[in-house]
Amino acid sequence: MKSSIEGPYELRPPRNCEYSSVDFSSSSLTLAKGLVSDKVDHQRGCSVTRLRRICCVLHVSLILIHVVLLVLHTLGLDCRIVVKPQHYVAIPSINFTLPISNTVAANAVTTVVQTVFTLYTTSLVAHTQQLALHRNLLLHQTLTATHDKSAAWNGLGEVLHIFRRRPRAAIGGVVLVALYLCGIAGIGITSPVLFNLETFLYNRPSNMHTLYRMQNLTDLPLKPYWNTATALVQAVGGFTEMPTPGLRNATLHETLSGQALWNATVDAVTFGAQCYSFPNVSAAVANDSSYNITVTCESGENITYPPLYPLYENVTYSIGALGNTVTLLMTPPVLDATGDSGSTFDIPNSFVDSGSMTIQVTTCVLSMMDQTAVIDARTNALVSINRTSSITDSTWTPLQSNLTGTNDHRLDWFQDAWTRSSLSTDYYTPNQCPECFLSFLEQYIMTFLGRSYNATAVNQSAVPTTPNTLHELETAMAHVASAAAWAVLTTSGYYNKSNGETSVTEADLKSQLKINTTPVAVGIAISTVLLVLSILLTREPPSLSPDSGVQAANAIRCNGFLEVIWLSSRHSMVQEHVVSVEDPSPEELRKAGLFHVVLGHATRSNDFEKSSKGE
Repeated sequence: MKSSIEGPYELRPPRNCEYSSVDFSSSSLTLAKGLVSDKVDHQRGCSVTRLRRICCVLHVSLILIHVVLLVLHTLGLDCRIVVKPQHYVAIPSINFTLPISNTVAANAVTTVVQTVFTLYTTSLVAHTQQLALHRNLLLHQTLTATHDKSAAWNGLGEVLHIFRRRPRAAIGGVVLVALYLCGIAGIGITSPVLFNLETFLYNRPSNMHTLYRMQNLTDLPLKPYWNTATALVQAVGGFTEMPTPGLRNATLHETLSGQALWNATVDAVTFGAQCYSFPNVSAAVANDSSYNITVTCESGENITYPPLYPLYENVTYSIGALGNTVTLLMTPPVLDATGDSGSTFDIPNSFVDSGSMTIQVTTCVLSMMDQTAVIDARTNALVSINRTSSITDSTWTPLQSNLTGTNDHRLDWFQDAWTRSSLSTDYYTPNQCPECFLSFLEQYIMTFLGRSYNATAVNQSAVPTTPNTLHELETAMAHVASAAAWAVLTTSGYYNKSNGETSVTEADLKSQLKINTTPVAVGIAISTVLLVLSILLTREPPSLSPDSGVQAANAIRCNGFLEVIWLSSRHSMVQEHVVSVEDPSPEELRKAGLFHVVLGHATRSNDFEKSSKGE
């Protein structure tokens, strides 16, 4: 290093003297040069001390970072950072909203963490390598050992080459460098997996709009829809696997407009029916082989129904509907719990020459009960309902009056369901008159009761019949009422035009930050090892006095090619050994370097090399 006071020097005379001159002797110049050099050496020595402190702080901080992450995870503080799985970034300049998915956010977190730790470990290597080189140049060791320790910092690939070369020197120092580089690589492996965004279901209470709320169907303009609705009822009866949201047996319950968690409490209605007999029934034959049916109520009121023809066996046929009442003809008769067949009449059997056919007539009155149901908030399936005690031992009771069932006008729509029902292509009678087709609602009841008629059988009395109870008939009527209400709400679209709401527990997909304990624990172990290795690699050689260390530290700051040339030029012993090598192969050069030297002590004298001893 050149000092600013080198070269010829001249001192101007003082102002109060006309002539004055001072000649500096060589010893004076040397003293001045030494003072400047000592000052620079002191500054560089302080720089090394500061560098060593920074290196120590970086290594300790790396340990603390992992410890803090472990403490945060132990306290559960990491899970408190919750974000939505889908983010939107508005770009006003182009009126566009950019969606950012959870995957993009997770990749961004990983990228940021990996970038930070890459820069951090780069700083660790830079400081540790410079201090390790400083120590390496101050050690009294073979030139080959100095070379190997310095070259090991070029990477693990260079370390492998060093281990393969002969003769070997400074294996311990090279191993320390290799372990340090492996530790840095380990930090690079664990840092990307320190954090991850974990998706979970976040439960929150909410109000949700309900569908299939039972409305007053009588006040709705549903007449145009009954034809289609009753066809849907027939499909429901024929295909048990058909999805019917909101319908379960005789219960029509609300469903949710969306999906939620657990269960939800909704409103529901359960339909019921009670079928009555008549104290007296008479049938008068007309000119066209039809019959006029007249029944007498308990009050003495007589009711006459339109003419009808003899029925096929196992047929259920409606002859009148008023409000919430429906009058049915059935063969064979339905028995109650006591074995009574209720009100019946006999007509000649038109399928055989002799004998008669017994036909039962009954009027069923529909009822409706408001209830509360619990449904699965995810599938809308009915879970439970407050059921009333079911009557399984129904008995025939005489109908008091034809107005018995007209008190609840909310059920007047039931009349339209029967009178406007779609008709099938099946006849209820062998006469096959234009008005003698079975309706879909009648076929639904027959299917529910398990009654199958055979229109081609010559002897209808020989057709197998299914015995049914009064309770089964009433259950069938309740089912056909609930199915009709559900079908007309579905086909008309009124199922989603109610104002019903219920409280539910909704689940939102959210992401929470999670600290992975395994890479954190591994990071603590690696960081601790790196701290120990950095101390071993960067400590001052104990054999050098402070003055010698400071003086030697001034020689070199890195191990580049130019620095190596300069160092070798400052050591005559190095030049002598290297010049003597005729074949510059790695083996020959390594053999030539097996002499001890303090390479960092920049001097042409060998006094320091001969007197210094170290590791």
